Amino acid sequence: MKWYLLPVLCLLVFGSTGCTTDNPETDQSENYNETVPPSMADLASLTAHRAEFMATLEGLTDEQLNFREAEDRWSILEIAEHIVKADEATAMALAAMVEAGPNPEIAPDSSLTAMQISMMMSDRSQKFQAPDEFVPEGRFTSAEDAMAAFDANHQVFKDASMSDHDLGSHYMPHPAIGVINASNWIAFSTAHGQRHIDQMVQVKTHDAYPSASS
Repeated sequence: MKWYLLPVLCLLVFGSTGCTTDNPETDQSENYNETVPPSMADLASLTAHRAEFMATLEGLTDEQLNFREAEDRWSILEIAEHIVKADEATAMALAAMVEAGPNPEIAPDSSLTAMQISMMMSDRSQKFQAPDEFVPEGRFTSAEDAMAAFDANHQVFKDASMSDHDLGSHYMPHPAIGVINASNWIAFSTAHGQRHIDQMVQVKTHDAYPSASS
């Protein structure tokens, strides 16, 4: 296994300055472990997640995409970039796990379900500071750019879920929830993305958010 990837992959756990409308100051200190076998639920979750991401960005004007609630907040396009960067880290983790082969001997005794991971990540009262590697840099200039990059990662996750590899037997330590299998790396990434889709939706509710005709 490419353990040298872990310093990069560990950054995935942190949300972003855009996680909530408050300044992120706290960190999660609990260590969670889980083993959940992969299933068709992975594909259903990925499909629903992609549809929501696309729907959130589709049809937005440049002004809407780049609107910030405040100078220290991320715009919708910047939040999308953060999601893509985090997904790219997960794609790296998946590649490393598949290349290394099954390693069920390191599976932990305790477990969480994919649903519990989702619930944990949906708690936006937990605030996180994004490390520099995941801070948006203006990589995208349009919604289409962000959608294309998102789709590239989505395809990696989809291909992995549909492959002959037993994702439930490929493990790698996750800095937030301990040693988890490849299926739950995907589940965590999807939950992380959903957290930020919720943030994008929240940006749209701001009183100063531009109208489509502005």
